[in-house]
Amino acid sequence: MVKAVVTVTKTVEITIDATKMTPKFFQEFNECIDDFGEDIDLHFMHLARMHVLGQVDDDDFLEGYGNLRSDMGIEFKETDTDVELDRYLTRVANERATATPQAEG
Repeated sequence: MVKAVVTVTKTVEITIDATKMTPKFFQEFNECIDDFGEDIDLHFMHLARMHVLGQVDDDDFLEGYGNLRSDMGIEFKETDTDVELDRYLTRVANERATATPQAEG
C-alpha cells in the first residue's frame, strides 16, 4: 500500500441576504444551533465548510437557516480549487506504514 497526504483548498463565494440576518434570527440560531453571536463571518465560514464537505447546496434545508436559497437568500459559487501533495508528510506516512513492529523483549 502507498499513502499520500494531499491538501485540497476550495474557494467558495457565498451570498447571503443580509436583511434576513435579524436580531431574532441570531437569537434563535444561537440558542438552538451554535453561539455565533451576531458575527456574520462565523456564518459564512460555517456555511462554506458545510458546502465544501458536500453537506449542503443552494436549494437544501439546513437546520437554523431553513431553505438556504428561498428563506435566507444563500447561494454558493465555487470559484477555485487548489490541490497540493505534501511530499514530506507523504514520505513519513509511507515510512510508518512500512515500518516493522519492534519485538518486545
